Amino acid sequence: MESTAESEDIFVTLGVDQDDHDQPEEDNDDFFPDEQVQDGINGLLSADHPLMERFQRALTDHLLKVKTQLENEISDIDHAMKEKNEEISEVGAKLYDLQNEIEKQREQLDKYNGQILEVSEKRRMHEENVAKLKSEFYKNEGTCKDLKRKNNALAQEIESMRALESEITKWNNEIQNEIALAKRVATKDMKDKKLASEEKKKMDLLLLNLDSELHKKETELANIEDQIQEHTDAVAFLTQNLAEANVDLEGLQQEHKKLMQAWGEVIIAVQHRDKLLAKVRMDLHNEQEEHKTLQAAIDNTKKFIIKEQETTERLSEFKDRLLRETTNIEKQVQISEGENIKLDQKIDHFNIILEKTEADIEQARSEGLLTKNHLTKLTNKLEKLSREKLETEEKILDLLQEQITTDKAGQHRGRLLREAQEQRRKLEMQMSETENKMSLTILDLEKWRGLVQKSKENVERLQKEHNDADAEANLVNEEIEKLKATTKNKLIALDAVHKQLEQMIEKLGGKEMNLKEAQVIELEKKIKEIDAKIKESQQFWLRLQSNVVSLSERRAQQLDEIFIGRKQLMVIEQKAMKIEAELKQSQNENREIIRSLSNFSVKLDQASAKLYEKKKIHEKEEMECLLAHQETVDKLKNAEMNVLELEQELINLGQEIEEFKNEVKEKHYQALSWETKFKMAVEAKKMRDDEIAKSSEIGVMKAEIHRMEMKYMQLKKIQENMVKALENSVYHRDHIYDAANTREKKTGSKNKTQSNIKHKLSEMQNKLKIINSELVATQRQVSDIQKREENLKAEIATKEQDIQTEKVQDCLLQTEIEQSLLLKQKNLETIVRFQKRAKRYKLLQTCQYLPKMKNENALDVELERQEEIHENLVSILDTLQKDFPSHKFQIEKIFQTLKD
Repeated sequence: MESTAESEDIFVTLGVDQDDHDQPEEDNDDFFPDEQVQDGINGLLSADHPLMERFQRALTDHLLKVKTQLENEISDIDHAMKEKNEEISEVGAKLYDLQNEIEKQREQLDKYNGQILEVSEKRRMHEENVAKLKSEFYKNEGTCKDLKRKNNALAQEIESMRALESEITKWNNEIQNEIALAKRVATKDMKDKKLASEEKKKMDLLLLNLDSELHKKETELANIEDQIQEHTDAVAFLTQNLAEANVDLEGLQQEHKKLMQAWGEVIIAVQHRDKLLAKVRMDLHNEQEEHKTLQAAIDNTKKFIIKEQETTERLSEFKDRLLRETTNIEKQVQISEGENIKLDQKIDHFNIILEKTEADIEQARSEGLLTKNHLTKLTNKLEKLSREKLETEEKILDLLQEQITTDKAGQHRGRLLREAQEQRRKLEMQMSETENKMSLTILDLEKWRGLVQKSKENVERLQKEHNDADAEANLVNEEIEKLKATTKNKLIALDAVHKQLEQMIEKLGGKEMNLKEAQVIELEKKIKEIDAKIKESQQFWLRLQSNVVSLSERRAQQLDEIFIGRKQLMVIEQKAMKIEAELKQSQNENREIIRSLSNFSVKLDQASAKLYEKKKIHEKEEMECLLAHQETVDKLKNAEMNVLELEQELINLGQEIEEFKNEVKEKHYQALSWETKFKMAVEAKKMRDDEIAKSSEIGVMKAEIHRMEMKYMQLKKIQENMVKALENSVYHRDHIYDAANTREKKTGSKNKTQSNIKHKLSEMQNKLKIINSELVATQRQVSDIQKREENLKAEIATKEQDIQTEKVQDCLLQTEIEQSLLLKQKNLETIVRFQKRAKRYKLLQTCQYLPKMKNENALDVELERQEEIHENLVSILDTLQKDFPSHKFQIEKIFQTLKD
């Protein structure tokens, strides 16, 4: 590239000199023909010309310099690639460590997820059991209350009946005494005594009623004192449970903090890995850009080599050197291409690694999102009701903040509402605390109920075992009775047999018959067998009695256990009663809280109604303010447009001034050139007139001599410039040649023998053939690329047509939108105008606003002034619409407001 630049500089210097010397030729075109000079300039120098030798040497030296620069760049790129490979290996090691850490943290998160799921399942099961037990508890509580009421009512009735019985006995005794006295007293006082006895009966009835009512009240007071005592016990128990619940809550909060810390560490590790990946990607991007620049440099070198191959046909003497240099450059290009292939492979490998790391990151993020979602679900269950309340409160606060800007009374109301909200939040906190207490008490109840159920199950089991033992004992007793009955029957049969034998012996006279001896012996054997069976049955009966004794002992033990279980049940029922009293108290507190919340909600509704009314007023005022603001904004925009137009005009004027300055300078230069030309023409004319005056032939000869001298001077100057340029190229070539000699001495790559030179020439020729084949392939590729470009151009043309059609549709839609907006603005302005008029009429009706009385002449003058202003504005808008058609929509808006 530098060689081409130097050659261009040489030709430019030649061109400048020619231009400098062309001016007098233009002046003397009428006097001197310049065909010979043009033929000498346009003629090409031969390859064997001595001037061309120096120039060709300079070009070859320049190529050597380019080669050295490429070698240095390739070595720098190799060094940078090695450093990048080392950095990539370090980053890979760091990524491996981070992946191990993330896997460990993932395992921990899995464990935590499993624990959380187990806890949630247990909690769900406990909640279901709590709901069931609550329903049972409420049912039992209702039945217990009804029974208590009935018991109290029956006790009161019994006491009242007893009081009546005692009073009736007293009355009977008194009446009998009075009757006895009345018999003794004379009959004349009978009437008075009857009246006194009736009055006394009435008084006694009143006293009896009062006594019964006092007794009832005393019983009610005793019941109330018992309830108060139960409530105090329940409060103490609840406080103890609260302390235990607070301890459990603190433990849970600590566990939650630990989980959040672990999750924060995971997020930090992922962020660190993302940063490392971003760095690696940036490094890869930089390497790709460097690779692209290298490829571009290689392509440029290839193009330059192709151009220089064309020049080698003319420069036959330096063909060998140029071939060697091109072969070396091609070797380096092949090496660089191999390195580029390796780099592409490495880039693919890194892309695979990046994809794997991104997949791991996405998995970690998905797992983190799952854990977050689970935690958010757990928290959202507790915060659903509070969110809705907070949203309503925030809406109210927003309305208050909007209203605070309009009036000061809203500030006081907002303060009151905030205080009410704070009280409401405190009450909500108390509600949550009471709910926590309720849940703890319900948990305790569940525990006691579980214990009760277990004890009941044990009792039922023992009762079943006892019943089974009773059934077995009954069966054994029945079998014993059966055996006893059978033994009795057999004994009766034996007695009958003995009696028959004795009778027969007595009949025989104490002698035994021989015939019946065998029967007797058999009977004796049978009797012995029956005795043996009786003994066995007696032993069996003794065993059964021992079993009955053991079963009775077991039954006694079971009865003792049942008695102990009943006592435990009594204790548990007493505790359940206390807990029920505590629950009643907490329910009463909840009712009071709900009542206070309802009161606060009513107050909030009233405040919201007031706020809604004020909001309507504020919206009306805001519309008026917006309209005024829009008018001022439109005025400001018009003023800004005018300012911008003036600034643009000033810029245009400055540009025109600069253009005029340049034109003046050009005209000045032309005037100076014309002055020089005119002076030269006047001098030439004088000379010609003088020579013509002397002799015409001598003048012609002098003119010819003058012309030839001028041409000779021009050619001499050109030759001097060429010699200077060639000398400069020679000096440059010597400098590059010395650098090449020093590099060759360092590398020791000189070849002195002719055989080596011939061998290298043959290699260079083979490589030139390969390069030519590659050039043909590249030309084919270029033709294919050109065809693709044509196809792409055709597609681009079609796309541009589609874009133009879309633009036309867009313009149509824009016009429709603008028209609809204009109609909307017109309607809005009419509505606002009617609202203002209605407001003014209302003010006039309520006498809040009284119109100012003015003179008719002043009103006419003001009307004329307003009409003139309106006409001026309309004319300004017409001019603006003509000058700025792109801002038609905004101008039409203003024009519409003026028309209305």
